[in-house]
Amino acid sequence: MKLKTIMAIGALAVLPLTAAAQLPQGGPGIAVAGSVSPTELPKKAQEFLSKYYPQQQCASLMKDFTDNEYELRMTDGTEITFFADGRIDEIEAPKGGILPLKVIKALLPEKSFRHLNDNSYLGMVNEIDYKANGYKVSLKTNAPDDITYSLAGDVVEIDY
Repeated sequence: MKLKTIMAIGALAVLPLTAAAQLPQGGPGIAVAGSVSPTELPKKAQEFLSKYYPQQQCASLMKDFTDNEYELRMTDGTEITFFADGRIDEIEAPKGGILPLKVIKALLPEKSFRHLNDNSYLGMVNEIDYKANGYKVSLKTNAPDDITYSLAGDVVEIDY
């Protein structure tokens, strides 16, 4: 009797290992990003879009759960990454395009905007990327490629 019980317990102990070995490996894991509705964007982001891109529609919107950011691509190809509070982290014009002047003026300090205007670069801005210590403005030109500004709007670096 004891031998049968021990054998039965031994068989049950092996059963979970056998079942686990039969399960498919590499299951879905933890989601790090997923598609969300535009209504889930923070209010500040929705206000920005309705003010500066009222005619554009959302082509895709992903939420990055690890960085807590929203990555939006509009039907015209404009791509915008928003922080969880609705501030813009990065904005990029459609391929081969430039950002509208009113968007550039709204996003950059006045001093940066004046510098771009004074050097005839306003019609060449295709990307603005926010950094912890300022802004990186990419231009659709070969000289210069990028201009980095401080938070106050002073030129920090010009990359050719």
